Amino acid sequence: MFGVSYISSSLAGVASIDLADDPSTNEEDEERMEAYGKRMLIPIIGPWSAIGKADTATGAWFTGLAGVVQGVGFGLATAGIIRLSRAHRRKVQRYSVGASSTQHGGTVMVSGRF
Repeated sequence: MFGVSYISSSLAGVASIDLADDPSTNEEDEERMEAYGKRMLIPIIGPWSAIGKADTATGAWFTGLAGVVQGVGFGLATAGIIRLSRAHRRKVQRYSVGASSTQHGGTVMVSGRF
């Protein structure tokens, strides 16, 4: 989640920097587009700081959304890494065995969690 959102927002930033170098762009727009592009290359906080440099309200909304997705993705990845490291430290293995009878015999089920 974090990786895909960062790649897409950094692509938008690089495209903005490239468009700023176009000879038909006036100097004021060139500075704004370059500032937007450079900020979009910063993970997580970059999109939030680039909102003010967006061309349109829709662009600002999608820029903010990219910041939200990056933040949530980073938080989920961090929580997953912490849980995985704690699980490896505990090395808890849980097993359960169940048995039942049927009309033609019986069933035994064994399940485990590693």
